[in-house]
Amino acid sequence: MRLTQIKLAGFKSFVDPTTIPIPSNLVGIVGPNGCGKSNAIDAVRWVMGESSAKNLRGEAMSDVIFNGSLSRKPVGQAAVEMIFDNSEGRVGGQYSHYGEISVKRLVGRDGQSRYYLNGSKCRRRDITDLFSGTGLGPRSYSIIEQGMISRLIEARPEELRVFLEEAAGISKYKERRRETENRIRHTRENLERLDDLRNELARQIEHLQQQAKTAEQFKTLKEQQRYATGQLHMLHWRQLDGECATVEMRVTEAEAAIDQVVSTQQRVETDIATLHSTFHHKSEQINEIQARFYAYGAEIAGIEQSIQHSIARAEQRQTTRISQQRNEQALREHLESDRQKVEALQVSLIANEAQQLEQRALNDACVVTLTQAEEAMQSWQDEWALFNQRVHAPEKQLALAQVQRQQQATLIAQHNAQLQHLDEELATLDTDKLLQAVVVQTQQQAQQAKQFESIAAQRDSLQSQLQPQREANRKLAEQLDRQRSKIQQLNGQKASLEALQQAALGGEHAALTQWLVDAGLDNAQRLAQGLTVTPGWECAVECVLGFYLESICVDDLDSLVLDGGLENISLALFETTAVPVKNSLDNPRLLDQVQTEWSLHNLMGSVYIADDLAQALTQRHQLAAHESLITQEGIWLGASWLRVWRAPDQKAGVLQREQQLRELMVELQQLEQDRALTEAQYQKGQKALQALEAERESQQHEYNEAHHQLAEMGKQLNTLQLQLAQSQERTQQINQQRERVCEQLTAVTTAHEQADERCRDTQSSIEQLEHQREKLSATREPLQQALTEATAVQHSAQTTAHELALTVQSMRATKEALEQSIARSQDQLEQLAAQHRALDEERDQADELRELKASLDEQLALRSAVEKTLIAVRAEVAEIEVALADKNGERTKIERQLQKKRHNLETARLNAQALQGRRQMLLEKINETGYAFPQLFDKVTESVDEPFLQQRLATIEYEIQQLGPINLAAISEYETHAERQRYLNEQQQDLLDALTTLTSAIAKIDRETRARFKETFNEVNSGLQQSFPKLFGGGHASLELTGDDLLSAGVTVMASPPGKRNSTIHQLSGGEKALTAVALVFAIFELNPAPFCLLDEVDAPLDEANVERFCKMVESMSDRVQFIFITHNKTTMAMAQQLNGVTMSEPGVSRLVAVDIREAHELASPS
Repeated sequence: MRLTQIKLAGFKSFVDPTTIPIPSNLVGIVGPNGCGKSNAIDAVRWVMGESSAKNLRGEAMSDVIFNGSLSRKPVGQAAVEMIFDNSEGRVGGQYSHYGEISVKRLVGRDGQSRYYLNGSKCRRRDITDLFSGTGLGPRSYSIIEQGMISRLIEARPEELRVFLEEAAGISKYKERRRETENRIRHTRENLERLDDLRNELARQIEHLQQQAKTAEQFKTLKEQQRYATGQLHMLHWRQLDGECATVEMRVTEAEAAIDQVVSTQQRVETDIATLHSTFHHKSEQINEIQARFYAYGAEIAGIEQSIQHSIARAEQRQTTRISQQRNEQALREHLESDRQKVEALQVSLIANEAQQLEQRALNDACVVTLTQAEEAMQSWQDEWALFNQRVHAPEKQLALAQVQRQQQATLIAQHNAQLQHLDEELATLDTDKLLQAVVVQTQQQAQQAKQFESIAAQRDSLQSQLQPQREANRKLAEQLDRQRSKIQQLNGQKASLEALQQAALGGEHAALTQWLVDAGLDNAQRLAQGLTVTPGWECAVECVLGFYLESICVDDLDSLVLDGGLENISLALFETTAVPVKNSLDNPRLLDQVQTEWSLHNLMGSVYIADDLAQALTQRHQLAAHESLITQEGIWLGASWLRVWRAPDQKAGVLQREQQLRELMVELQQLEQDRALTEAQYQKGQKALQALEAERESQQHEYNEAHHQLAEMGKQLNTLQLQLAQSQERTQQINQQRERVCEQLTAVTTAHEQADERCRDTQSSIEQLEHQREKLSATREPLQQALTEATAVQHSAQTTAHELALTVQSMRATKEALEQSIARSQDQLEQLAAQHRALDEERDQADELRELKASLDEQLALRSAVEKTLIAVRAEVAEIEVALADKNGERTKIERQLQKKRHNLETARLNAQALQGRRQMLLEKINETGYAFPQLFDKVTESVDEPFLQQRLATIEYEIQQLGPINLAAISEYETHAERQRYLNEQQQDLLDALTTLTSAIAKIDRETRARFKETFNEVNSGLQQSFPKLFGGGHASLELTGDDLLSAGVTVMASPPGKRNSTIHQLSGGEKALTAVALVFAIFELNPAPFCLLDEVDAPLDEANVERFCKMVESMSDRVQFIFITHNKTTMAMAQQLNGVTMSEPGVSRLVAVDIREAHELASPS
């Protein structure tokens, strides 16, 4: 994963869209101070999710947006985008298969940021998750800006630990652990609430269980009652079903007979329709044949005339032109003859047309008569249908009235039985006795309620004492935790100071330690440990005593020296008994600033104090050879010498550190005493709380017992009240029900009498309608006969009219042919001259005459055939008329039979409907029992004893009455509560399992965190021990833990540059701190190399030698890590493979100038 580009737009001084290319692993960014170089580092930190404006050198997040300059206006938003090359797939998860990854962030003036991954909008957490474990992040060790070195190396141990956690990739474990702890806390809270719910639910279930049991018995008895009732209804239904089957069979037989008659009627109607169709077809056929017959006659007349004309023309051809006048005369005679024929034909035509008009009028009169006959017949049929409907309605009303009369008789019997049952039930109710029991129970409950209130008040009083005690114990526990934490913190400081003090006093040399053990001085004090110096004089005392501070205090120096073994060790011994020396000056002595149980006259008895260096120089000539002066700043001089001595950093502050150790011991002792006192108070409070809890448990038990008794009494009172209310309500219901039954009985009796009256009235109406039926049937025969006669007369008149029409048509055709012949003769006369010339040219006249004769014979034969056909068709029409008359008679007979059959069918159907109505009522009653019809039908046969079922129903009713008041809702409530109890039990088990799982998860996270942190700590420590000598040219450095718990222990850096003793990082110079920080960062990089590292003027405090070593280290690591560094150092610039220059030629606006060092070198080298 490599960083390839950084794109900025509107971010701080980079107002214009700017792209910073990162083509290599060593990229330098250079430019004058204040040109905006560090803004590029801020941009990288910002785009990776930095949320603190302070870390971006601003006061608000909107400060990163370009705020304008003298020549430019402010912009509305800032945007930064980093583009990575992920061809190696180092980024895991869903983005592992992307070859290029883009991370972008935008912010507007409202301060709201928007994040994008590969162009898709995402959350800030998605960005942090993307870089989690890679070493990258807004505050990771991969971004080292100005001042970051000092903050890193001077960080507190717990802050320095964060960098190692990021390198170890366990920061996500800490987040997971925090989430898991929150879940455990929530789970425990849920368990407490769940226990309260389960306890309350258990009490409710106990009360509902007995009520549900009684309700179940009631439901069982009601179920048995419904089943027995269903059996009884089913037995009645089977009896009615047999009767219905018999009646329905009769209906079916009647319907079959009607269907057979209707089938015959339909066949006759079909035959009549067929005969009518054939009759009309034959009539049309006659008309057609007659037209053809007359047409053939006209054609024959024309042919004959043509033959005659041809003969005449043939004769004319045999004469000469001299006989032309004779022929003309003959033609004129022929013309006259035709005219005479036309006149005669005209007279006959007029006579026939008059006769045709008369026949047509006669035919119209016959049609009117026929129509009247058909309308009369249709009117009778309509009246007959209406009469049948009138007859059907009373018959149906009669059947319905009979069924209603029977049903109402049944209802009267049922209402009488119900009244008797209600009277018996009313006699069994004892409301007064129940009322007396309710009064007694109410008084007992009031007494129990007073006793319960007293116990509750005692419990509440005790409860009010518990809460303050719990609060006091909680505060003591918090105070105890704070004291323990403070003691642990001071112990850590004490251990750290003791380690430093031991190192400063030479306690780490193995040979010396062994000698001391052999000499029995392994527990002997060092001189510095027995001194108490006045504050401010530590430096002077350390200057004078110097190495003697490490001296081991002994009582007898001679015996130790004579024992030998001093050849291979560096050692200082101090004999605690010494003789005072004589003083030459009156100045106060340095010894006066030191409090100790030992005599220090030999070491500093002749060292005087001077207020300042000038006083010391003035008095030094008065000093003896063994005397000296020293200032508070540590300037020490004798009569002929001056010494300004600064101990190595490791040795410095020994006395002050010893004083701190003493103060820590005192503070620790005080804290231990306070802790012991607080713990005793806490234990006392716990005992008091336990006593209160025990007393509260006892009071709670009494409270529960009293509450239970009160609840039982309330339950009994409720039961009695319920029984009383039910009894009163039942009495009222019985009275109301009795009134309703009486009203219903009166109404049903009235309805029964009305139904009986309707039956009699309807029967009388039916008898009257039967007489009308006979009269109506008698009027049909004359109407049918008149219709038949009118049909025959109309048909005869229609046939005669048709024949006259054919005759007139034939005469008109003949007349037309003669008129055409006259016209032709006139044309022939006019063209006679032309015909003479044409006669000479005509040929084969004999052939034309033969053709005309042959045509004449053919037409004669055709007319004869048509005449025969006409005679035959007329005979067929006569036969059809006879058949129609027969079929009409047969249809009349069938209609009489059909009327009788339908009357029988209606009677059978009415009987069937009455039985089906009763059967349907029983079926509805069966369905009301809740049992399926097939279930009862299979189990109830006609052998079932009806009295047994009646007795069984009476027994069940008695058992139901014995149960008393019933709470039917108790069953569903009990099941609901039981189901909820199961659900809560499952929830409790799930929560316990979840709690176990979460606890295991925390333990697992802690194990993995310890293991990974320990591994990372050791590897980073090893890396620091290797990188530190490389950067310093020697020396050594290491990491140390401030505690034993790997989950919370802080991390400190111990560093010893070449020639110096081991000391903490805080005692190093600025350059040494910078190099040590770089060594630590490089050690972390060796463990978990981040894709890139940003260095912002890290080399600023370094000298040239250290810069060269720093550059070598960076170049050696650039094979694995990209370095983008900001520098002013020429040596560091020379290391870069790509230089990006930042300028600010326009005030307030940064611009980029990029230079590839390799290309520049190639251009500059001589060809």
